[in-house]
Parts: sequence; structure tokens; C-alpha cells
Amino acid sequence: MGKWVKSGSPWIWMTGGAVSISLIAVLGLLLLIAWRGLSYFWPATVYQWELEDNTGVRSTLIGEIYDREEVPTERLIAAGHVFKQSPGEFVSRYLVKTGNREFVGQIFAGYWVQIF
Repeated sequence: MGKWVKSGSPWIWMTGGAVSISLIAVLGLLLLIAWRGLSYFWPATVYQWELEDNTGVRSTLIGEIYDREEVPTERLIAAGHVFKQSPGEFVSRYLVKTGNREFVGQIFAGYWVQIF
């Protein structure tokens, strides 16, 4: 065992192992960056909604769903929102990414959507 240590072979193997681990870590990091980065540029499903506000003005919203949350109807009623029909116990709120700042003025828009 003493001759083997004095010959330097363990250090060669340890250096080779360290280089292998470093290469695996770098390749893993590159794959992670590619996965997360390329998914940013990959087109998501685009939806179109026909909206009508309280005054009866209709508008069209086109964008991708960025986030969704369920909000209790009681909280919306307490905040002063009036429903034409009873939506049930929960109402879905969608955060829509329009991504067209030049025409819309904002990149995200939050909308309450009643699902019947």
C-alpha cells in the first residue's frame, strides 16, 4: 500500500474523479440553463376572451394564462363586486400575459372569470 501511495497513483485517480465530477456538474448546469431558458422562448397556448364590463362595453383579450387562483365569492362580495348570477362558492381569477406593451400599455392583466 505504501508503494502505491508513493507512486502517485491515488492522486491521479482523485484528480481524474474530480475532473469527471466537474464536467458532470458543468454539463448538468448547461442542460438546466437550456431547459429553463429555451422554454421561455417556446410559444405557449394563446387564448381569446370576449369581456364585458359593468357598463356593457365589450372588449377582446388575447393572451396566455400565466397564473390562476381560486377566490372565495364572499371576499369579492365584501369588496363590492356585484354578480349577475350566483357563481358558486369560488370564482377563478386568471393572470393573463398579454405581452403587447406597445398597444395595451401593460404586460399582465388580472381578470375575474365566472365559471358556470
